Amino acid sequence: MRKSINLLFITLLLFSSFLINCASDETKATPRNLPSEDEIIKKLNRELLEMQIQGFAGDQTVAPALYNKWKSKWLEPFKAVYPKMPPGYKVYVCGNADPHGGPAKTKRIAEGRADFIKSRLTKDLGEIGKNLGKKNYGSEKYEEFKGGISANRRVEFEIGK
Repeated sequence: MRKSINLLFITLLLFSSFLINCASDETKATPRNLPSEDEIIKKLNRELLEMQIQGFAGDQTVAPALYNKWKSKWLEPFKAVYPKMPPGYKVYVCGNADPHGGPAKTKRIAEGRADFIKSRLTKDLGEIGKNLGKKNYGSEKYEEFKGGISANRRVEFEIGK
């Protein structure tokens, strides 16, 4: 009887060690295999960069046709960013302007563009639209684009806290 119990115990011990060794590292989600929060944010910001809205005329801040054109192509991909965001982050609507008119004027124009797009997005996104923030860069983020100075008359999106 005692031999049977010892044999059973040894068999169970061998079987359990076999099961432990059979578990593949490939199937285990380890923290080192997961992207960091910074990596996630950088990737999402690259996705959002493609979705910027360009084409505002000079001092134009309200552009329903421009928004509707953007919306038909980008609203669904824009919505798809939200579930991928880490907790505590939001999407910022960032207004930009070309440098003509000085800092005060470009800030006002950029803010008007951000306000307009944010109001439209808030309406179109429903509940998730309440998590939008707003920034205006005026001409601070002025860049030399192939499209010329008008390419800086834009609204872009970025994720931040």
